[in-house]
Amino acid sequence: MEKPIEHLDLSAMLTGSVKRIAYVNRYSSLPVVRHENVAEHTCFVALFCLLIGKDVVLRGFNVDFEKLLKSALLHDIDESLSGDFLRCVKYGVPGLKELLNQAGLGFMRSIEQQLHVELISDWSEVKDGTLEGNILAIADLLGVVSYIFEQFGAGNRHLLYILKEVDRYFEQLEVTLQSVLIRYVSETRSMIDAVYKKHRDSTVPTLKEPTNAFSA
Repeated sequence: MEKPIEHLDLSAMLTGSVKRIAYVNRYSSLPVVRHENVAEHTCFVALFCLLIGKDVVLRGFNVDFEKLLKSALLHDIDESLSGDFLRCVKYGVPGLKELLNQAGLGFMRSIEQQLHVELISDWSEVKDGTLEGNILAIADLLGVVSYIFEQFGAGNRHLLYILKEVDRYFEQLEVTLQSVLIRYVSETRSMIDAVYKKHRDSTVPTLKEPTNAFSA
């Protein structure tokens, strides 16, 4: 029987499962100059959410910052137990994303029981189509773009095709966004396009984009 959620277990907070996001590396199958872990990604996504949220407020819209920042901090916390899955895995294999979501719910139950703090309700509302959910969706992709730009600055061009992949995700997201958020997508897509055009014709070979065997 699961233990009831009573009060925060400080020992579990300091040494438990959530600490493991600092050891889960992203882009695990790609050649990178410096590894980025999930904890670092989470920090930047939360910061980007805060900055975009404040900008949106200045433009006359209401933002629920409590919901926004809770979602940003928790959106990948289940990866402390599952590890990080590449987007081409999660979204390239039919039905796998839904199965991974179910597995993630199980991992979140484990984390809740360890910490004695309720988290699932906030975790399950991320990217829910609300203004706050869409800010998070944008910030999550901006975290990828920021890391790739860093890699390019360090001389690593092997993530070139990932830029076009991110651009496709932005294009899909753009269709459902509130009008106030379109600016962040369009400006980022312009930067992606400029960087891609600058480097795509280089004579130095880069890692090729894998063929999606499930697209046929």
